[in-house]
Amino acid sequence: SSASGGSSSAGGSSSSGGSSSGSVSATQVQFVIDSNNASNDASAYGIEVSSSWWSSSSTPGYWNTGYWAAPTEGVSDPATFWFKTDAERCYAVDAWWTSGSNRPSAVVFLAYDGSDRELGRATVDQTKSGSTWNRLGSWTFPAGDNAILLSRWATSGRYAIADAVRLTPC
Repeated sequence: SSASGGSSSAGGSSSSGGSSSGSVSATQVQFVIDSNNASNDASAYGIEVSSSWWSSSSTPGYWNTGYWAAPTEGVSDPATFWFKTDAERCYAVDAWWTSGSNRPSAVVFLAYDGSDRELGRATVDQTKSGSTWNRLGSWTFPAGDNAILLSRWATSGRYAIADAVRLTPC
């Protein structure tokens, strides 16, 4: 479901990626899925968040115009960085976040294909290594719909940060 109240100056408004018909070109060297959908190619990639996530730019060092934040807790309510590919392709996947003492020390990014098959996962510490690209892994994605999800399922009392994901062909 879409987030309500997001602003393009601080994380962007959410949109559904399910009805898009474009795909990332086989010749595209690299692309970044930003937390601000105004910076994304809506026909090929974007971000979806629920109303539990809010847009922010309060912690400096974010990518582009801001990021999405949400409290960690035992719920399945991820930020979904979705993309479409025209052919099976391996991508090196990196994530960008702002770090802080109120971030989770163990939050999970998951790679999924359009059939809800898990392709890989990475646990990261968002209390450090912020404001830079952090390698999550290299995974092969099939042609069609795919996604990198940032799970909120972590020890409560922290804030997961969904800022940007970069995909570079392997």
